[in-house]
Amino acid sequence: MEDVAMNHVTDTNGGHYELGRQIGKGGQGTVYLCESNPRIAIKVIRHATRQQAEILRQQIASVRRMDLSRLPLARPVAMLAPPNVGYVMELVTGMRAMSTLFVPAHDEASIREWYVATGGMRRRLQVLTRFARTLAQIHGMGLAYGDPSPGNVLVSAASDGEQVFLIDCDNLRARSHP
Repeated sequence: MEDVAMNHVTDTNGGHYELGRQIGKGGQGTVYLCESNPRIAIKVIRHATRQQAEILRQQIASVRRMDLSRLPLARPVAMLAPPNVGYVMELVTGMRAMSTLFVPAHDEASIREWYVATGGMRRRLQVLTRFARTLAQIHGMGLAYGDPSPGNVLVSAASDGEQVFLIDCDNLRARSHP
């Protein structure tokens, strides 16, 4: 169902988006920058059957109706129109994946220098504390965040920053499965 060959998608409000460079890819789908607006990203979900597509559309619609304004969470601003499955979201700037705090880049000369330059233990504990508080807020609303992987958690790019922002809002669940 991924309409990447044509390099554009349409949302259910009639908005048209030209897909730019790929900025993320996971088991469920691919995230692209919007060619005309770098503050917009589009997640296109791949290989969904019709039944899965309908469940995902209902899930995304449900998340859009929730009042999540107090949470540091990338919310969907529009759903993709069929035949595509996915959503349009606003991007945050000045952030990077939490995973960058776990493993140095291959070109780092010294792990010690990298560790200090990325904020050391104090920053990592502050970031994890904010992340835990965010999850507690989500759980306090009767919701669960289904994929808290380091790639789905963004942190401040600045080495003294401790902001946390969750992406992949389609991982929010308001009901459980037996």
